[in-house]
Amino acid sequence: MNNKKNLLIWWLVVIFLWALVFTFSDYANPEYLKCKSEWWNWVEQGLAKTKMCVKDYDDGWKVCNNSDECKGDCIAKTAEDTAGKCQMTNSEFWCFQTIENFKNWEWILCRD
Repeated sequence: MNNKKNLLIWWLVVIFLWALVFTFSDYANPEYLKCKSEWWNWVEQGLAKTKMCVKDYDDGWKVCNNSDECKGDCIAKTAEDTAGKCQMTNSEFWCFQTIENFKNWEWILCRD
């Protein structure tokens, strides 16, 4: 009888710890579940290490003049760029400028 009671207590502790870990993990986050169901990447972004869903674009770094030519935005990463390039991912945590009708003198903005 005492062994059954100890076994029950042990299982209750295991279930409690499992529920506690699950509650504070990414698996309890609906955004995480949606992200993974789309086969995208769940990664930390920016200095605050905020976890976000990041989608890779298959036309990344293709030369472009405006965002109509890309799955993401047409961007410049430096003021010296001679052409725009299609964004590699939907992440906004890096330095770039969205461009339309490319001009290489536009300001480059860094986001974090």
